[in-house]
Amino acid sequence: AISAIELPIILWAQRGHGSTELGSAVLIAPMALTTVIAAPIIGRHLTAARTRAFIANGFILLATSIAVAAVLTAVGVRPPWLLIPAAVLGAGAGMLWGPLASNSTTSIPLELVGAASGLYNGLRQVGGVVGVSLVTLALQPSLANLPNTGTATHDALQQFDTATGISLLLPLAAAIGALVFTTRQPKTPPTPR
Repeated sequence: AISAIELPIILWAQRGHGSTELGSAVLIAPMALTTVIAAPIIGRHLTAARTRAFIANGFILLATSIAVAAVLTAVGVRPPWLLIPAAVLGAGAGMLWGPLASNSTTSIPLELVGAASGLYNGLRQVGGVVGVSLVTLALQPSLANLPNTGTATHDALQQFDTATGISLLLPLAAAIGALVFTTRQPKTPPTPR
């Protein structure tokens, strides 16, 4: 969800609303800043008992911020309004990546921890690439109607705003799906009598 949300926001700001490259980069800067602030704080408080709570809350923040960004882009607000969901998204990411990595390796036998960590990171990278590709595919039809400058007609801009909001539904669905998957309680086998 993290990788797939940046591209539509940058394209939305540059192509649809005339932001410069620097201006659109500033829109996603709070994401990195709040991640850098949140991650060490979460890391200091991370215990096996709290891992699921951090993961769940991180995914809730991710899903909420993506939903807000989707609505804001779909209605065509001014780009600075996206600073708020970007900051919340970064905080959610800071609550998420450390606990997810920890959770993926804690129940693995010691001799398999390296392989489990590599598998986790590899799957995370593949998921990011697939997510960005699908979001870009969703945006492509409306991008074709926009000029490269920020001087789009009202109809083309409205179509692009809507397409950007819709393209953010894919990362939103991924975040909600991951939330459901990671918060469900594992089935424990019945104890023999």
